[in-house]
Amino acid sequence: FINSDKMRFSRIAFTLLISALVVSVVADDRFVDSELDDVDDEDLHEMGVLMLTDQNFVSEVQDSTCMVAYFFAPWCEHCKDMDKTYGRLQKLLKEQNSPCVLGKVDSTMNPIVKQHYDLKGYPTLLMFRDGEVDEYEDYKGPSDEHNMAKFLSRFIGKASELVNLESELANFVAHNQVVVVGVFEDSSDLAYTSFAYMAREKATDLKYGFAHTFTPDILSTVLGESAPQPPYVVMRKFYDPEIEYYTEKFEYDKMMEWIEIATIKSVLVLGGDREKGQDPAYFTEMAFQDESIPKLLVAIDSSTGQANQDMEVWKEILTTVRRMPEHRYKYSYMILDAGNIEREKIATMQFVDPPSFPQILASFKDDVLYKIDGADGTAEQAADFLTKVANGSWPRAKKSQAVPVRQGVIREVVGDSFMEEVHENDSRDVLITFYDGPCPGCTEMKQSYVKLAQSLQEESDKIWISKFDVTLNELPIEGKYLVDVYPTMFLKTSKGDIIKYTGNMAMYTDILGFIREHGTASLDEQQEFEL
Repeated sequence: FINSDKMRFSRIAFTLLISALVVSVVADDRFVDSELDDVDDEDLHEMGVLMLTDQNFVSEVQDSTCMVAYFFAPWCEHCKDMDKTYGRLQKLLKEQNSPCVLGKVDSTMNPIVKQHYDLKGYPTLLMFRDGEVDEYEDYKGPSDEHNMAKFLSRFIGKASELVNLESELANFVAHNQVVVVGVFEDSSDLAYTSFAYMAREKATDLKYGFAHTFTPDILSTVLGESAPQPPYVVMRKFYDPEIEYYTEKFEYDKMMEWIEIATIKSVLVLGGDREKGQDPAYFTEMAFQDESIPKLLVAIDSSTGQANQDMEVWKEILTTVRRMPEHRYKYSYMILDAGNIEREKIATMQFVDPPSFPQILASFKDDVLYKIDGADGTAEQAADFLTKVANGSWPRAKKSQAVPVRQGVIREVVGDSFMEEVHENDSRDVLITFYDGPCPGCTEMKQSYVKLAQSLQEESDKIWISKFDVTLNELPIEGKYLVDVYPTMFLKTSKGDIIKYTGNMAMYTDILGFIREHGTASLDEQQEFEL
């Protein structure tokens, strides 16, 4: 185990020393050639770029150690910019003595190759290695020659770079967003083998830079006395002062899981910049979309001024929980400050509920959600919550939008209000329609449903006309409202009867007749009217 105070000091020391070393690194000379402002196929051919066709494509790839095939179309405007980049890339690769060969394919003139690789857009760059025609990578990285050359170097070379000197480490750090360094006693260490496999898998993800050393002193002098004993892996992120360590069993799957979670900012504050047209609700939804990484989110409203809703307080709480051995590298820790988000936006976010702030939510695979409403603002409570979620003793939460503050002529029922508004409502009948937003039948019945609600508006003390969006809410009760198609409509009477409507949903008069026949209240006679 590592002394936390020493570790905290060593994290600061590591960051300061690396920063100082980076400053001393002289930036690479970047190739700039004004003569490449405009290039055509003849220029590229003279530089050594191959013109690939249906006739020579297979043979050229098979004869190469590394081949880049650039697919274009003459009408593609973006391809004109890529031509210039490709010319600069060709010269850069020659300077680096790279074995990679660049090729260019006119997709409009070579239908066999185009069809074989199922090309959908242009420009497209496919990277081939060791003469394998059907094993390749579709390049999705930055469209500049330096990142392309970096990708190719990793594609054909070693996934992890050997560093033995502090100056080599500093140079390495200066050129990578996320630095991952494995520290081992020697190359025979099985932990090094597992690390090498992980590095190979992630090598072409350009945000990572993998290195390894068999000279622990170059890191231990930085990390101080608290440095773990080899083998271990250390991660340094340019966007986060937190230094990450992997000291557990060196198994491929565990290491891959660690690197995904450790890459995330230690405590991520969710939100968007309204001045740039970014929607905080959208950013929060996006953060929850990746179901492969469990998440812990705290939703607060700092505009209240209450101590238990303070952003900095919760950052410290989550940082404390994140450092606990039983919770470290198991979750992505996030904070949402809803104080600056419009309430109608919050209403679309099924996992937060403003009256319950501060709220702690844990999201796992398969869209399973757990939560605490009205959290007390302590690390102990958050840690206990995570422990119980992990061992299965904390009940899952049902998905629900925020309960609407105001209601229209058609009442919006959500997961958290269903029992009170519908199932346990003994003061009036409730007509409830379950719908899935984009379903064709839901659109068709909309006009008749509005018409029905308007015709019964004066009868709201006897019946409510309601709707329930199943895409954003879950029923808190099972076995009572069986829905297999959308829309589906039920009349829940004040006496507790649940009756399914099977008539024409596009005819509001038919629905009205159904209510009169099965409802418990005596409704006034209604006249048909035009909307």
